[in-house]
Amino acid sequence: MLFIDCAVSYETSSNIRCIEKEKQALLEFKKGLADHSNILSSWSAENRDCCEWRGITCNNQTGGIIMLDLMERSLAGMINVSLLLELQYLSYLKLSYNDFHGGRIPNDIGRFNQLKELGLAQAGFVGPIPHQLGNLSDLQTLGLSRNNLTVDNLDWLSGLSSLSSLLLSDVTLSKVVNWPLSISKLPSLSELSSLVEINLSRNQLKGPIPDVFSNMICRLTDFLIRLHDSLKNLSCAENTLEYLYLSNNRSLGPFPDLTEYLTLRILKVDNNTGLSLGGPLPKNLGQHNKLDSLSLVDNKLSGPLSDFTELSSLTSLFLKNNQLNLAIPKSMGKLSSLRMLDLSNNSLHGVVTEAHFSNLSRLWFLDISHNSFLSFNFNSDWIPPFQLDTLHMTSCDVGSFPIWLRTQRKLSTLDMANANISDAIPDWFWNNLSSPWYNLNLSFNQIHGKLPNLSSMNYLSGTLRRASKLLDAIQELVILEPGK
Repeated sequence: MLFIDCAVSYETSSNIRCIEKEKQALLEFKKGLADHSNILSSWSAENRDCCEWRGITCNNQTGGIIMLDLMERSLAGMINVSLLLELQYLSYLKLSYNDFHGGRIPNDIGRFNQLKELGLAQAGFVGPIPHQLGNLSDLQTLGLSRNNLTVDNLDWLSGLSSLSSLLLSDVTLSKVVNWPLSISKLPSLSELSSLVEINLSRNQLKGPIPDVFSNMICRLTDFLIRLHDSLKNLSCAENTLEYLYLSNNRSLGPFPDLTEYLTLRILKVDNNTGLSLGGPLPKNLGQHNKLDSLSLVDNKLSGPLSDFTELSSLTSLFLKNNQLNLAIPKSMGKLSSLRMLDLSNNSLHGVVTEAHFSNLSRLWFLDISHNSFLSFNFNSDWIPPFQLDTLHMTSCDVGSFPIWLRTQRKLSTLDMANANISDAIPDWFWNNLSSPWYNLNLSFNQIHGKLPNLSSMNYLSGTLRRASKLLDAIQELVILEPGK
């Protein structure tokens, strides 16, 4: 059997060294950087082959530098792009996650006509995005997110005919007058045939999704945008869309109709209270049986909880901070894949029983706090199918101390403050605490009885200094015994 490996490698051959003028350009480029972590220690004149320097990748035939990857290197200082123009084969320039002290993106960056990837995200850049970026016709990935950047128009996008990933989150686009109209005038935008991901979140955009996105959106699998007025132009992505984020909207209206988007795996529609995403939860949410995560936090959704019986793949469900005001359906207990459930800060009422948790064997996070009309009735011999790590039941009507907690061996956070508990804490509860807790809150209840010696449940050592502001404020202290 004969194997012939014809794969192209970008690693440097032992017989090919870097181009001397490119090496000198990098040494000059380094002088403008503040390398406090000494990441670029290999960049030295004594180290003759710059293809072996950290962050450098060369073509194995020409020796030309094709990639400069300084992403997340704790670098600061000044980016002298004119020096990098000596790197005539440069295709990948990655400078994201550094801190270039409020510098501007240089106009000359638009002269790298072979560039395929440009990463400048979260790098401390400020000011306008240079329109010269539109000259990068071979560019496939452009990341400008999480800087303090602005843009007056989007005309320069028309030159990016090879673009497949565009990341502009946190870029201020509010100065773009009538942005849908601006985009519709870009003749080549509809020809961005490779585009599969758009991130335009947190950009102060207003208005509906423009018609010009229609052809492009048909291929999307990931759509994140701060718009909600209309989803009509997403219709052609009904069979491909997997991730949909419609958070932080400024649009008034009911929950969007997502009936046809049955390929969704993650749906996040959070924080739309500004102009109210209100009304009831849509009944057809239960049809999205491929959903893995559903988050509808911080809205003004009201009415009953939907029947989630068919969401067999759901691992996380976040519905906190809404106005849901009916009982929790027992069908919730059929979500056998569920790991995290947050129904806090609603107006849910009724009685919660074992049936609500019957098949939740994977559940480790549960927050049903601040539902003051919610009460609980569990059989004394009930053994839950789950082992919780975190449990929040603040401001609920718990009543007697929950006996079922005896089965929970992995709890690190338990918050049952103001839970109408009028009972003694049983001895077995303290015996279950095999390791120190991160958070235990049982305040504002009517708990009676005595506390055990808690010295084994902390990491305290040394002497206790006088904390005058704390101790002077204590009017009556019966026992304070942190341990010996």
